[in-house]
Amino acid sequence: MDMLDLDSKVNELSHSSLNLLHTCPRKFELYRKQLAEGQRTTVDMSFGSALGAGIAELFVTGGDLNLSKLAMLVAWDSELWAEKDKAKKSITYCELALEKFYHQHYPLLSEEWKIATFKGRPAEELGFKISLPDNYSYRGYVDIVLEHKEEKKYKVLELKTTGSYFLDIAMYKNSFQGVGYGVVLDYLAQESGYASDYYVDYLVYKTKSMDYETYPFLKTNVQRVNWLSQLYNQTKVITLYKQDGFPMHGESCFSYMRQCEYFGICEMSNEALLAGVETGESSGRGENFDFYLDFEDLITGQLKGAME
Repeated sequence: MDMLDLDSKVNELSHSSLNLLHTCPRKFELYRKQLAEGQRTTVDMSFGSALGAGIAELFVTGGDLNLSKLAMLVAWDSELWAEKDKAKKSITYCELALEKFYHQHYPLLSEEWKIATFKGRPAEELGFKISLPDNYSYRGYVDIVLEHKEEKKYKVLELKTTGSYFLDIAMYKNSFQGVGYGVVLDYLAQESGYASDYYVDYLVYKTKSMDYETYPFLKTNVQRVNWLSQLYNQTKVITLYKQDGFPMHGESCFSYMRQCEYFGICEMSNEALLAGVETGESSGRGENFDFYLDFEDLITGQLKGAME
């Protein structure tokens, strides 16, 4: 793979990669260009994805706990015996978390809400890709889209896991990721005649205390306009970094009680660091998305909606 191909990976944006850009632009550059080497699956990643798959299957099957446990098991992407005991993360702890959701939260949610269906399939892990100016793109996956059983409205159920005992509303209220789901739901709302404003319910499972907290937030048209503007501005920043070099944020060299994986080598040249990087997928999920959206169409639609 030549340097031009590697540079193109920097144009492929997502919520997590933008968080990395804000943490340290240099780390963002190296991570994106070396992503072809693949990502190592961790117990933390397996726990989150497996629990999400199990909860989604509850809505798909109308509350079949056994099938949901099977979906959870299939989605577990680490060794079955892998665990982080202090964090209470393992396949067994994941099953307990699913059972707790089934008994405490599913009955209340399923009374008024059902899983939405788009393009002939249940709305779980809906993939979308937004084409941006100057060959940039932004992609994401919506965990679960629910549809009200009586009223014409949607809401997103966003699943999170954390090892923290204490949570605060400020951790989720203004999430860039949460507002971004609006561009997809607004597109779907236009197709179905549903309300364009919607709620994102952050369902957060605290692994150490083994309980859930829920944070519902209303997302509006004005927020979506601002989100699209911010996203476009991020591409301008990256273009500037491409010209002048991606700066290193030294305060991020040590975080979460460990050194950055690029500490000690990030000051080397790209030619030396990226020599021999193999061609590969930019993401383990591949390039199949449920919806392909265009930035110009989205911004025009959102501005029109904001003026109505």
